[in-house]
Formats: sequence, C-alpha cells, structure tokens
Amino acid sequence: MAEISAYQIPDAEKPSPAKKQQQNNAALSPKNAPKHTAKHNGEIKDNGAKQNGVAKSPKAVQKMAMASPKKGLKPNGSGKRAANSNLNESQRKKKQMSSYSDQSDDNASDDYSGGRNDDEGSDDDSNDCGDITVDLTNSVGDSNDTINDDDGDDDDDIDDIDYDDDEVESPAVAPPTAGRRSQDANNNVEKPALTAVVKPKETLLGRRQHDEGEATKAAETGNSQPKQRRVGHLDKPTCEEVHLQDSVEEGKRALSWLMNPIEPQKFFQGYWEQNPCRVVGRKANYFSHLMSFPMIEEMLLKNHLEFTTNIDITSYKNGKRETHNPDGRAMPLTVWSYYSNGYSVRFLNPSTYLEKLRALCTRLQEFFYCLVGANAYLTPPNSQGCAPHYDDIETFVLQVEGRKRWRLYMPPSPSDIMARVSSGNYSQKDLGTPTLDVVLEPGDILYFPRGTVHQAVTEEQQHSLHITLSVYQQSYANLVEKLMPSVMERAIRQHLNLHRGLPLETWRHLGYAAGGQMSEERDKLLGDITKLVQTYLLPSAEQIDAAVDQLAKRFQHEALPPIVQEEEKARTVFGSVSEIDKQGNRQPDYNLTGSTEVRLLRANILRLIKEGKVIRIYYYLDNALEYCKFDASYMEIQPEKVSVVEALIRAYPKYTSVKELPLCPQDRSIEVATALWERGLLMTKEPFK
Repeated sequence: MAEISAYQIPDAEKPSPAKKQQQNNAALSPKNAPKHTAKHNGEIKDNGAKQNGVAKSPKAVQKMAMASPKKGLKPNGSGKRAANSNLNESQRKKKQMSSYSDQSDDNASDDYSGGRNDDEGSDDDSNDCGDITVDLTNSVGDSNDTINDDDGDDDDDIDDIDYDDDEVESPAVAPPTAGRRSQDANNNVEKPALTAVVKPKETLLGRRQHDEGEATKAAETGNSQPKQRRVGHLDKPTCEEVHLQDSVEEGKRALSWLMNPIEPQKFFQGYWEQNPCRVVGRKANYFSHLMSFPMIEEMLLKNHLEFTTNIDITSYKNGKRETHNPDGRAMPLTVWSYYSNGYSVRFLNPSTYLEKLRALCTRLQEFFYCLVGANAYLTPPNSQGCAPHYDDIETFVLQVEGRKRWRLYMPPSPSDIMARVSSGNYSQKDLGTPTLDVVLEPGDILYFPRGTVHQAVTEEQQHSLHITLSVYQQSYANLVEKLMPSVMERAIRQHLNLHRGLPLETWRHLGYAAGGQMSEERDKLLGDITKLVQTYLLPSAEQIDAAVDQLAKRFQHEALPPIVQEEEKARTVFGSVSEIDKQGNRQPDYNLTGSTEVRLLRANILRLIKEGKVIRIYYYLDNALEYCKFDASYMEIQPEKVSVVEALIRAYPKYTSVKELPLCPQDRSIEVATALWERGLLMTKEPFK
C-alpha cells in the first residue's frame, strides 16, 4: 500500500481545479492554517480528530516513531511514494532544495580511513511501519528555482545553485511536544514522541531583498564587516567571501543542506540522539556529485586501493555474514566481477579519493568538533551485505543511486541506548517488529541515533549506492574516563584520610557474601566510604578543563586536514614562493609587520593544551588523509607567549592586526604570528603579493 502524504488528496476525493485553488488559498491563510496530519497505514489522520471513526486525544497521536517491539506501529505499505506518481515531469524538475559550496584541494595525496561501521542488514518480510517523514514532493505552494550548473552536469553540486524570485514553501518537522522521550511501562525502554507542523511561508525574493537592504545599510554606516549568511541560505559565495567565512558556520550550513528543510535547531531538539528521521522527495541527483559509478571506476583506476584496507567484498546469506576479500590491489574488473555475482562492495575511505565528499566531511567536522567518517556501500539487486546490528556513532544515510529498504528496531536494552560500543550481529528472531520500515530512493536521507538496530536490503530489480556519514563519539562517559584518573591521583596525593587503613570490620560486613545482610556495621561502613568519595573525589574546574583538552587533542589527531582554497592559498604559506638572489640568498615573498591583519585558518585548526609543565599547540593541518597515519602534530610555546594564541582564538573569525596582540614589545608578537603563519595555521586578510 502506497504512502499518502499529509498534503496529498486521494484520487477519489480530488476537487475540481477551481475548488482546489480555493482550498489552497484558504490553506495558506494564517487564519486557516492546515491542521497537522500524520501518515499511517495509507490513511490520512488528523491529530485531535477522528481516526477510523474513533476520536483520538492529542496525547494519543504524539507517540509515532520508535515504538517498542511489543507495541509496534501498523504497516504503512511497501514504502513507495504514491505522491510522486501524481506529479508531471515539470513539477518533478522544480527545485526546492539548496546546496553548499564544494571545496577543492590540489595538494591532497594521502589516505584517510573512515569509520568501519556496517550499516546494512538481512532480508526479511516484516511489516512496514509508520515513520516521521518530510516529503518534499508534496509541499504546499510552488517552486521555480533556476539551476545554473557551472560544471556542465545535472547534479545538485552545491556551488551551482542560483535562485529566482518565486515562492518556496516546505513542510518541516517540529520537536517532540511531550518531552525528549516517553516511557514504556512494560519494558522501561524510552520511546520518542513526535509531531509534525507546516512551516510558514517565506519567499526567496524576500530573503534577497533583506540581504541587499542589510548590505546597503552596512555601506552607508561605513561598516565593512561582511554580512552573516543565514544558516541554510545556500547561495554561492563570492571569491572575496571565502577568506572571511566562519568554518563552524559553514559546517552548520552543510548540515542544513543535508537535512533541508529541517533546520539544525529543530533537528537537534527533535531528533539528535533521540529519534530517526528521513527527508524524501528531493531531486534524484541531490547527492550524485559526491559519488557515482564513473567516479568509482576512476577512483579504482587512478589510485592503489587494496582489498581489506580500502574495500571489502561482503555477503549475507542464510543468516550468515561473510567477507570474501582477495589479496592485493582492487582492480576495476575484479570489483565489478564480484558485484555482478551478487556480492556487496563496501568502500571504507572514499573521502580519501573523492574531493567533494571529503569537502563535505571537513566542513561537518568543524561544526561537530569530531572526525566525520564516510563509508560507501554498493549493493546489487536483491542482495544484502551485513547482518542486523547497531553502531556506536550517529548515522546519516545518503541514498545516491537505486533503492534500498531499511528497517530499524529499538535498542535491545536500555543500556544500549546511545551505545558506546558497536554490537555484534543479531539473528532475525532476535529483532521483533521494526519501528521503522521504509524504502530510500535517490536524494533521500535517513538519520538514526547510535544504538539503533538496523538492517538494509536491495529490492529485486534495483541496485543501491549509498554513503554513510558517521559522527560524534563525544559523550559524558568519554569525558569522565579522562577526568577521574587525574581526580583520584590528585586526591590520593593531597589527602591523608585516603591513606588510612580500612577498618578491620570491612571484610566481614562488605563484599558479595555480605550483600544480602543488614547490620549497623555494614550501614556505617557504606556511609563512611560514600562520604569519603563525595568529599575528596569531586573534580575541580581546572581538572575538567584538562580532561576536555584531552578529548580535543584526540580530535586534532583524528581530524581530516583542511581543504585550502585558491583564495586562501594567496593569503597563507601555501601560496608563498621564495626566490633566490644572485648571491644565492633566499628572499621570502612575505613579511609580517605590526599592521598585518591575521586570523586562524579554521576555527578549530589548533588547540592550546597544558601537559605537565609544558604548553603545546596541537593542530590537525598536517594530518594525513589516512586515519591517524602519523603521530599528532604539535609545537611547544613559552608561557609568556600563550596570550597571543589565546587572543587569536577569541578573535576568530575576525582579523586582528599583529600590533593589537597582547605581547610587548611588538617584535615578540610579530615573532609568534610569523611562526604560526609559516606552519600554515594563520591567514592574512590581504595577500602579500
């Protein structure tokens, strides 16, 4: 049974064109905003209204996604979008999404290994279940954006978007109204609750007029500071803007492009670490600039990819997952031979070789402050490559080509929610009823939190190519693991009460055998130890800072190196060319002075860390594309010069003249700035040439 969107009317109930226009006008009126409706089992449901003839309370309709296996949602059909069949060709071509600017790196040559997270699973005939979906094919309103494809192709390459002035409206998804999770009284597993609303209309013309008005106002007041682009407003930046961008905001903008029309704030409120969500109905080639069959062919021919290191050949048959990797280099004919014989191909680090995919990962890592790994999965028709399992990362599935059926299940136990370690493989009988059963088509994206059990399979006549982005292993547990050893070490060193011997009664009243006994001696011993821990093992602010720095140090070691664009190279050491005079002396083409304005290359390009009595600057600029191929890069700095680095960190993204840096005399500020610039960590506002 096909899905019916909240904005699609079944054929039998379609009004006349005049009446339809009247209904549309009424729907867009603020006084007549459409009530939220939810998709379920092919029926249109109106929250707060009747469902199948029975009145439902608002609380009853809030529990939608991620139901427990015992209380799974009813099937909603095969996952095919009937709405698409009612659109003509011109409507399908209308553009409702935006893209962000791709970056390029002419000097990238090393390898980067993304996370090895299986995200597929076994085939099964479980029923389809309801889901929270943003379907862009059924938006109220019209879209008539113009695509200027500078590359000459027809994909949604992010540099190639230009808008006209027609109105665009998209549905959006609101955060849960009943708290972060609802509680299942039967198994004590938290279940998410979601509602959906219609996003208010906004015109691209209005956006443009607002931006132009702000620019005019800035010019009149003499304020040369660049205007800040709206998050999700993915216009193509000018060359002059590149060296003025804030890398964290650019990462947020990349997330907006991924999840459009769900804004980042709503995404984090309603879904992040809580609920799965997917966006459907976008242009089929939305992700095609990131990866494709021709790109795979070229990648295999031009680079030395090896089985096991860069590529896995996998299968999942009769409930058993196997790897079939031969030895040596993965030549195209060998890879395609396996694929033609029904095996899945997993690319472990495609961002090493695919520049635009790497650009997306480097942008997102600045926003999430963690390594963003990318795997890709190429699966032939009617196949699966991995067993059901859950991962220890937040997962974004980008469907590039073909179709794939995904089924999600509740974490097996409450302790598996937001899991810190990936699970082993599950058998089908362990899973129960899926909480989400959908088919992804090209351009769709599916997000689900770590700890979500998932499995995926291609359909009989459809292959699949999808990319998995893996992010965020930065939990409070990680922080406490770094924090408590130092807290205990300092407490033991400083407090003599922790040196005292245990009372002799300890051995008779504490331990496994004494656990079921109640006595005054036992209660006193437990109370004394608890008080001791609460008194002496509370961390100080300094210790928490040091623990956070250790997590940040890990990021500096794991992160992808930045992609330095041409406009940036002219302002960094990467564009510097030294000359040799007639006497054989080197003549550099740069000279930092007190009036030179500088800033960090990226917001998170470096981290200032105190380790013992030494202060070091860790940075990811020199990292290889291969995961942790080299030791972490750092430079030591004298304590009296630390204030210069701190000032640069605080000033980003603004430029600061060297003479304004807090170090006297000025020559010492120039010395520190020059050292950072020569390592590629600083960028000047104006090129030296």
